[in-house]
Amino acid sequence: MFLFLQKKNSYSILFDLSQKGLENKNVLLNKLVLLFKVGKIYKHYHENNWSFRVSGLSDTKVIINYIETFEFSLFTKKASSFLLWKEIHKALINSDHLDSVKNRNLLVYLKLSINIPSKEYIIK
Repeated sequence: MFLFLQKKNSYSILFDLSQKGLENKNVLLNKLVLLFKVGKIYKHYHENNWSFRVSGLSDTKVIINYIETFEFSLFTKKASSFLLWKEIHKALINSDHLDSVKNRNLLVYLKLSINIPSKEYIIK
């Protein structure tokens, strides 16, 4: 899951991957922390679920670089969501969110478009 959070004029970006079961926490999620050397494991609000969460521009860039290395790794709405999330990441790096109301509205629009299964939101 790719998230982009907005609080007034403050923005943050995070990558969140949730899995059910303690075995997935131990076998998969903890290994992701070791692999990427960023992120932490959190208890999810659903019982017996755990999340690997990476936040911040520099740490989420590690995830972007990894996913881009394996272009074939994302399909369906996750592929288009990744492209949207990457656009948001780039806009935050470029401080576009500080520029104008129009830019901030575009970022909110992109955020709301993430995980919507429609080809109309794919950024090329």
